[in-house]
Amino acid sequence: MFKRRMAAPMAAILALVIVTPVFAGGPSRDPVPGAILNFAAGDVCSFPVTMVVEGKVSVLTFEASELYTGLGTVTVTNDWTTEWVYANISGPAKYVYNADGSIAILGGGPWLIFNFANDPLGAGMWLTAGRVLAEIAADGTMTSITLLGHSRDVCELLG
Repeated sequence: MFKRRMAAPMAAILALVIVTPVFAGGPSRDPVPGAILNFAAGDVCSFPVTMVVEGKVSVLTFEASELYTGLGTVTVTNDWTTEWVYANISGPAKYVYNADGSIAILGGGPWLIFNFANDPLGAGMWLTAGRVLAEIAADGTMTSITLLGHSRDVCELLG
């Protein structure tokens, strides 16, 4: 029974590894800079949000994928009330870039995931823990997300 349930996930992980050829000289490693992101009311939450992303994160870049590792943190603030949430979002995450322009994201551990109002899944922001598989269309919209773990709704926490 265990082997049958693990066959599909293992095949999916193996497929991701197989379609990720490495440059002949090996991958490059680069630091990922922090960022301050501002979202208007209605973009991801019903109120304006500021996200400050910090930490020591690096990206290993391969021919058709990237692997993000390190310690990342985020502070998300409701700009109307100044209520805030601070969280570890260290991942890690693997981004696989497909020939059609779409992206498959496979990760584990703590994450912050957000969608915009025009995304098929609707607006929202969640702190997650566990395994994540997300699909991003070539136009940048998140078309699917699967979480094996738990999540907390950041908009609800700050609203």
